Amino acid sequence: MYALLTSNFNTQDARKIRQLVLLNLLALISGLTSMFFAFFNLTITQTPYIATLNMVGFLISWYVFLDLRYSKNLQRACKVAIISVVLFFTLFVYFNKNDGYGLFWVSFVPLFVIGLTGFRRSIIYIAPYFIIVFTLAYSGVGEWNEGHWNTVGFIRLIISTLIFTTIAAMMDVALSHSYRNLERIGSIDELTNIFNRRKIQEFLSLEFQRAKRYNTNLALILFDIDNFKNINDTFGHNSGDRVLHKLAQTIQKSLCKSDYFGRWGGEEFIIVSPNSTEEEIHQLSEKIRETVTKMSCNIVDNLSCSFGATIYKGGSDTIESLIERVDKAMYMAKELGKNRVEVL
Repeated sequence: MYALLTSNFNTQDARKIRQLVLLNLLALISGLTSMFFAFFNLTITQTPYIATLNMVGFLISWYVFLDLRYSKNLQRACKVAIISVVLFFTLFVYFNKNDGYGLFWVSFVPLFVIGLTGFRRSIIYIAPYFIIVFTLAYSGVGEWNEGHWNTVGFIRLIISTLIFTTIAAMMDVALSHSYRNLERIGSIDELTNIFNRRKIQEFLSLEFQRAKRYNTNLALILFDIDNFKNINDTFGHNSGDRVLHKLAQTIQKSLCKSDYFGRWGGEEFIIVSPNSTEEEIHQLSEKIRETVTKMSCNIVDNLSCSFGATIYKGGSDTIESLIERVDKAMYMAKELGKNRVEVL
């Protein structure tokens, strides 16, 4: 069942997966339900205008399902589904009033809208929906259901709908916090509090494709701490960890917002710098190298790093060749005496 509900869109984003499951589930359930009630209202209750509304709901449900499958435009499908649901149930209340306890369905609309958009964005849809539906329901007091729809029923409708909405909102807030925590765990290095290797690889892939498509510059800097093993052996691994954290936070403050900075592994760090020339990347590397030599970490004196840098050269250059070249440049800096910058 899960495979069916997620088969028309490929994503690893938890929020988008939730939207996708809810959207497909709604399309399938509402499509079948609308078809059933279209037949029921046409033959049993003999209310052709409600049956027509049900058929419109059926067609929209399948349109959303098929459009998402072929266009892969999740955002558009969500908007179409939300607007359709809000309009459908607003018209349903207008035409059906409370015949057959039709107001029972009113409370379910906020659950669906909040699930697809999140609580904050859902307000722009839910607020006018509540205003119109509650106004219609209030105007029907003493008239609908041959006068049996009364003030008590109206108050119960408001309270039950608001309770459902509040529960959905609280669940959405809790899920949003969970998503942020999961995203942080998956993208931030726990020790240094900068991007981890997986996240840096995502950024590098994204910027490489952009540089290749638009023929723009892209630069890499790879560096590691000189003689880091001696720090661990002399002062202990806890002290080594503090050096890594201090170094990462110091360098982070000296970078532009457009640069991506992460831990590549062990004592190695990497910077992805879009739109940087070879001269600019050399200057940035030198700036960071000097910053490291002046850094005070209260553990070791004369801390230094060796830097390798390279730029995207176009043509047959790939992500793999970029990484291979910057790695080679860094080891050249090591072999030529450390605490220096080499550009290839």
